Order: sequence, then structure tokens, then C-alpha cells
Amino acid sequence: MRAFEELTYRGQVARMRALARIALPRWGLKRDAPLKLCGHGENTVFQVRDGRGRPYTLRIHRLDYQTPATIRSEMEWLAALDRDTDLHVQQPRQGRDGELVQRVAHAGVPGERSVVLMRWSDGRLAGLRRGPAYYRAVGELAGTLHAHGQTWKKPRGFTRRAWDEKELLLEPAFGDPFAAPGLRAKDREQFRAACDRVLRAVKRLGKSRRTWGLIHADLHCWNVLRHEGTLRPIDFDDCGTGWFVYDMMIAAASPVWATPAYEPTMEAFLEGYREVLAFEQDDLDYVQPFFVARNLDLVGWLVSRADNPSLRKLIPNAIQRTRKACRAYLKT
Repeated sequence: MRAFEELTYRGQVARMRALARIALPRWGLKRDAPLKLCGHGENTVFQVRDGRGRPYTLRIHRLDYQTPATIRSEMEWLAALDRDTDLHVQQPRQGRDGELVQRVAHAGVPGERSVVLMRWSDGRLAGLRRGPAYYRAVGELAGTLHAHGQTWKKPRGFTRRAWDEKELLLEPAFGDPFAAPGLRAKDREQFRAACDRVLRAVKRLGKSRRTWGLIHADLHCWNVLRHEGTLRPIDFDDCGTGWFVYDMMIAAASPVWATPAYEPTMEAFLEGYREVLAFEQDDLDYVQPFFVARNLDLVGWLVSRADNPSLRKLIPNAIQRTRKACRAYLKT
């Protein structure tokens, strides 16, 4: 049997599909239930239907990123959001043994994988067709998530990653950007200088109740669905505690940073956000440092996922974007 990392994209998906079929009975679903691939990137996600044709999301987690305890905590936040807010989120479903996270192995897939089943969310990915109305709505969505995280009494054992200086920059949770193939000596020098400057900036921002709390941490347009005039957030796999402005940067600023669209985009986003939570205008000064940190992290993430053919080929472009972001930041 060929090693998993040597397989093509289709070959890897076929192995993950076989693992999914082993997992299905854990929720009382038939092994031959219809499975439709949604994505094979950070995790592997399928849509599955039960005997009545009702759709669910089956997510198989990658190795060495989240633990069963952190995944269980993610599911607990989703359940609380579904109960306490008007947001439509992917409500988790317990297995037949009462557990939210199932551990499943298959001979052709490395390691024992964590698998979860969630309610399916109808809708179309927000994608590239975005305007002021979208950003106002996603601003209100982000504000609702942040406000809930501030007031929600977390259950015993709740544990999620803290997107702090260590996880973002010093020992990046996504992976080491300096391990990227093709980095030049000048790149390393610029990346290090930019990283040091970001560290000084976030130290000034601090972690007060006003600036820090539970966040989605990956609320970009490909993790937001449009459905009947509302927005639905998906993929809370990166959620944890972090800076609110970091979440805002990903949701609104990152696609338009350093373009004429930046100011009207953030104005629309904050109009929606302030419907739910207050926000200090001066905190926008930290958008650029977090934009740089995010680009560095994405290089590290791609390096850590080089076993996936569809992600490995993106490394050169990610280095180029990060090079540009760091150079601009160091000139300010």
C-alpha cells in the first residue's frame, strides 16, 4: 500500500472516504449512506445523508492540530450559539455512545482521526461577490460571536487555542514559515524584522475585555454562507481566544488591505459590528500588524500541509504575498 503522502489528491480522498464509512455507524448511519466530498484541505469534509435524506456535515480532522478535547469544546460552543443566539450554525450531533467526537482509524490513513457530525447548513459560499451590504452583515455576525463569547459561561473542561503572541508568531500553531522551501536569505531577514515589529504592536494592544475574547479566527468569505438574505458562519475549527481586531482583519480587511476599497469596507463592517458591540476606532491601527502575522502564518500552514498536493503547490504564491506584506509594513 502506497504511503498516504505519496498519493494524488483523488487517491487521498478515496482513503478518507473509506475512513468516513467506518465512522458512519457511530451515529447510527449506514456505511453505504451517500457521501459527497465538500473539501480535502485542512480537514476532509463530506456531506452525508441519513435514511430520510436529511443532510449532515461529516468532518475528519487532520492529525496533530486539534485534540479530542479542543474539538469537543468547539462543538460545545456551536451548541451554545445555536441555543443562545439567532445565528444558524452547524449544531453538533452526539454519537450513539453520547460522545461528540469519535476516534476512527483506517489502515490506509495515518493515525487515529477525530471525526464529528454536524447539522448541514444550506446556502452558497459568500465567495468573491461582496459589497457594503455583505460587510455590514458580516460585521454584525462577528459582533454577535464576540458578544456571546464574553457572556457565555463555558462548561468545565472547555479548552481552545489562544491566538496570542506565541501561537501566532513565536511558535506558530499553523507551522513554521521559515521552513518554507524557496525562502531567500533576504526573505528570512524581512520576515524576522516584520515579526518582531508585530510583537511590539500587539503588546501595546494588550488583552483587556475590550480587545480580547472568544473569536472565530477564520471568518473569511469562504467560511460564510449566504442563505435567504442571512449569513451563516461555518468551519469553527480555528476558534479560540484572541484579539477581536484579528477576527475583523480576516473577515473584512484582509481582502481589501492597501486598496481604495479598504476604508468603505471597514466603515460598513463596523456599522454592523457596532449594532452589537462597541469598538474603538483607534484599534484599526492594529489591522496591518495582524495582516502581516496572518500572511506569515499562512506560509507556515501550507508548509505543514505539504502532504496535500492541492495545498503544496500554493506555497510559492504565499511566500510572494507575505514578502509584499512584510516589505510594506517595514516601510511604514
